[in-house]
Amino acid sequence: MLKQVVAHDIYENAAAAEELGFRYESLAGVLARSHAVSLHVSLNKATHHLMNAERLAQMKQGAILINTARGRGRHECADRRSSFQSPGWSRTGRP
Repeated sequence: MLKQVVAHDIYENAAAAEELGFRYESLAGVLARSHAVSLHVSLNKATHHLMNAERLAQMKQGAILINTARGRGRHECADRRSSFQSPGWSRTGRP
């Protein structure tokens, strides 16, 4: 099975993408196609609650969110709501 790595960053680095073998997509595209999403952001106005209920719902069913960020990159209340209401995301990674 061929694995593909996709990424989203506001500052794309084409040389790194070519060297490491990944490609950039929109955030919505990354969320929709990924089995696992790893969040690596620093806390600022743009990333505060980046992973809200709307974005969690964009994730495919059974996908896993790995929050490596320090701070509030994800909205904890959205996590709780989405784990019960969203067909696209679960806290356990299971549908």
